[in-house]
Amino acid sequence: MYKSINIPTEPTPENPNGTPSNILEVSSFSNRAALDVIGVAGMSRDFNSLADPKNELFQVYKNIFSPNRTARILGLISLVVPMWIVRRLPVKRNNDMLQASKTIRQFCMDMITSRKAELARTIEKADDKLSKDKDIITVAIASGAFTDENLVDQLMT
Repeated sequence: MYKSINIPTEPTPENPNGTPSNILEVSSFSNRAALDVIGVAGMSRDFNSLADPKNELFQVYKNIFSPNRTARILGLISLVVPMWIVRRLPVKRNNDMLQASKTIRQFCMDMITSRKAELARTIEKADDKLSKDKDIITVAIASGAFTDENLVDQLMT
């Protein structure tokens, strides 16, 4: 009656090797699905997070949104100390967040550059395929209302 499926999984304490299992951790699965949906809707790009749980972009976002003990302590400190001071504390979490932000910003800039090149080729060929794309990044680029840095900022939100 029920069909068994094996979905690639991430290593967990119960499954340290991350071997395929019939048990599905819904939070990780839904986070990866959300990233893939955002990629397709926002940039016409499948990040392949569902098929590859070790996907670099997903791992960076997972690190950001999976606060460890240090992150929770920094959050509490930020209630009484200005955030600009908390960000300068010499703790690994602050460095990890800085590196994650740089990775995501570079990824976004590469996508913008690639998309602009595709749009330019489309205009040269008088091909109307890309102009029909209605993903968010194409519309934003075509509007001319954003600098590359503005587009990166928008993509990161």
